[in-house]
Amino acid sequence: MKNLHYIPHTHWDREWHKTFEAFRVRLGYSMEILLDTMENDKNFDYFMYDAQTSILDDYLTVYPENRERLKKLISDKRLFVGPWYTQPDFYLISGESLVRNLLIGSNIADDMGHSMETGYIPDSFGQSAQLPQILNGFDLKSVLVWRGIACDDIDNSVFSWQSPDGSEILGIHFPLGYGYNRYLPADKEDAVKKILETEEKIADRFKDGEVMLMGGGDHTTIQNGLPDIIDYANKYFKKNNYDLNIKISNPELLTKDIKNALKKSSRKLQVLHGELRNPKEQRVHFGDSSSRMDIKYLNKTLEYKISSVIEPLSTFAYLENGIYSNGLINKSWKYLFENQAHDSICTCCTDESHDDIMNRFKYSGQINKELENMFFRYMERELDLSQIKGRAVLLVNTLPYKREKFIEITVYTKKKEFSLYTSAGKKIPYEIVSSLNTDLSETDISLAMDIASENYILDSYSKNPKYVFWKNKIIISSDFLPAGGYEVIDIRENEAADNNEKLVSSHENQLENEYLKINIKENGSLDIFEKESREKFSALIYEEKGDDGDEYDYSPPKNDRIFTTENLKAEITKLYENNFETAFEIKHVMMVPNALNPDRSGRNTELTELKIKSTVSLRAASRIIAVKTELHNNSHDHIIKVLCSAPVTTDSSYAGDHFSVIKRDNQISVPENWKELNYKSKPLPIYPMQGFTDISDSKTGIAVLSAGLPEYEIYNNDTIALTLMRSVGKMGKSDLEIRPGRVSGIEFNTPDSQMTGNYKFEFGIVPHSGNYSDAQIQRLVSLYSAPVNVKQFLEDIKTGDRPLRKEYIELTGNNIEVSALKKAERDKNIILRLFNPSQKLSENNRLKINFPHNSVSITNLKETAFLGNLEFSDNSYILPDLKNAEILTLKITI
Repeated sequence: MKNLHYIPHTHWDREWHKTFEAFRVRLGYSMEILLDTMENDKNFDYFMYDAQTSILDDYLTVYPENRERLKKLISDKRLFVGPWYTQPDFYLISGESLVRNLLIGSNIADDMGHSMETGYIPDSFGQSAQLPQILNGFDLKSVLVWRGIACDDIDNSVFSWQSPDGSEILGIHFPLGYGYNRYLPADKEDAVKKILETEEKIADRFKDGEVMLMGGGDHTTIQNGLPDIIDYANKYFKKNNYDLNIKISNPELLTKDIKNALKKSSRKLQVLHGELRNPKEQRVHFGDSSSRMDIKYLNKTLEYKISSVIEPLSTFAYLENGIYSNGLINKSWKYLFENQAHDSICTCCTDESHDDIMNRFKYSGQINKELENMFFRYMERELDLSQIKGRAVLLVNTLPYKREKFIEITVYTKKKEFSLYTSAGKKIPYEIVSSLNTDLSETDISLAMDIASENYILDSYSKNPKYVFWKNKIIISSDFLPAGGYEVIDIRENEAADNNEKLVSSHENQLENEYLKINIKENGSLDIFEKESREKFSALIYEEKGDDGDEYDYSPPKNDRIFTTENLKAEITKLYENNFETAFEIKHVMMVPNALNPDRSGRNTELTELKIKSTVSLRAASRIIAVKTELHNNSHDHIIKVLCSAPVTTDSSYAGDHFSVIKRDNQISVPENWKELNYKSKPLPIYPMQGFTDISDSKTGIAVLSAGLPEYEIYNNDTIALTLMRSVGKMGKSDLEIRPGRVSGIEFNTPDSQMTGNYKFEFGIVPHSGNYSDAQIQRLVSLYSAPVNVKQFLEDIKTGDRPLRKEYIELTGNNIEVSALKKAERDKNIILRLFNPSQKLSENNRLKINFPHNSVSITNLKETAFLGNLEFSDNSYILPDLKNAEILTLKITI
């Protein structure tokens, strides 16, 4: 007999074509109906609220009196929530964001009685290769998934899905989507007819006798009377000799019954590998990674800020008996998770909803900034500054390994002449980039409040000259700075600095250090000679072309015109030159069409200015060419990219992914008759990335690093095209060149998505020898994305007893990177998460811990399992070997 699992549910987009607050009004009504229905009808066994717990926060903030009612249904395993906090996109956010989304979401659900033990992913626009490993890290039993899989990919909707590290999880595919029975007809005979029609459509997709029927859809409410319909259907099946039984079910019960059936049949499951982005049967949207790039860019910046700065700083304070505020840090994460819901971060919403997203980013940033301030205020009180002869500056390296040789910091002095000393009294070489006379009370709100308080007491108003300083941006040698720790340096004024050896040179429009020699051509592009491989590269050609797409998808106009800076003459100016760094400014003015034609047949003949200003700098001992680009956009319906080329030809490229590096084909094989084959959209080789993309062979290659820009494409098998901006004016359009038929979303005007005005982006260019792993590109991404944290103490406070230098944690070895350093969620211990981003086995790695602790053990991503202690030898812990893309989470017991 076949068991039909009818799963009543709702898919709850927190914001989309309406704002969050508008949908919260609907959530209140939906929840009230659900509570009344399930409390009054005990035969209504189960309902699933989209596997996310943000709806609990959203609802209970307004209706706190219903907490116990909800808790009862969740504890009784009738109402299913979690393990997610929000239903995220799986490409535009970091692996650490995915882990925290599950960690915080499942803990909220646990506290309410039960977190669903299934990864439920109904509507994200494609699936990450690492999801099986991540879901296994939370002991989830299966994953229910829709987009990115076509029925041609698997012979059955029940399959095994494998991550690059070899982790596998039971996969269950929605063959008709998550909403194919939005509601059953109220008429019971019609309902049975609908059930039978649906079962017939998908019968061959469930070969184990356990069939999934989804009952719900976007923002649906619970269907009153459903148990009576199900009861009638079973009587009808029995009366008419159908070998069927239908029951109200849930993903956990479905998973359990499928696993039992598989155990009986011993059927071997087909295995799917890696990421799932097939658009044949569902749209996965090639271009949602570049619409509203200002939102995408800010999301990545804040992800790095929380995980690479705020949490490690808070951990260091906690190790000095300070406060670690899980609640505040998690609130900052929650603002990000709300913005990382698939419709939100893919920016396929209304302009009004996008405004709300930007506000939540502001709230997250405000929490981060004040947590950072609190760390430095705490350390200012705790440090023994009595040995400082001048002005104290605290430098903190939040990464558990040494920094690059030269770093940029800002210090404040009363005199223009000064020297820097380490805590041990050794002089620190430095070079000045710029000096600006600054009144700090005009830029620091805390100082402004101090002056206001003084004026209030004196009943008068006056500026305080003690806050007027020279603001010095300088490049310093960072050899003294410890791994995973801090050092206080000493600024002594009226003392001449030593002369430094010239380590970066420039001649006319050339820059050179020990690794690279760069010539800025007349058109503003870069000719680069990489000294180790002795190969030549080119970079910094800007490309502009039309876009007839929408917020979901890039789509070329039927008749496009493409413009580049290749044949333009650029305005090139040297900004500064010192012994450690040189920088040039490059300006372009491109004349480009101002919009598409009204009939969308091509681009207007009317041209307008696209202004591009780039700052290109090269630092001593660095392999990174740092680029800051400012665009002044006056045009509509177009896309802007920057091109960087290598002297290699390869049919594949590499990109940072979740706790790994992924290899992708530069071109995708597409049948010429893809439209006749009813593809939902044409597959495009437009890809997302986490931190970098790289094209290389065994001899040489080029990488582009970005802490904010998430989209790339490979041209001609030798050129990285990094997307800077995509301008569109509608949420959705119908009949796109690459996406025929109906509109995605709704055809609604979103003028803010045209992104007119000024926008600033940063990226790094790294020509290198060998492949990305040989060049340690992932390590460069970490260093590039998490700068040293600096705080100068302006007041003369010398009351603490903490040392001026301390190294808390150090990681040594190859092919291993850090993703998190934080306090555990449920106890007082410390969590350190590591991963292997290379294609090789990561071995012979060690961890040195320089703070009081009892042991180091391996745990899971949920931080609940004990998977063995690490061996201690030669004053450090021996780390287990890690396979390619393997994640290792450690718990340091204190």
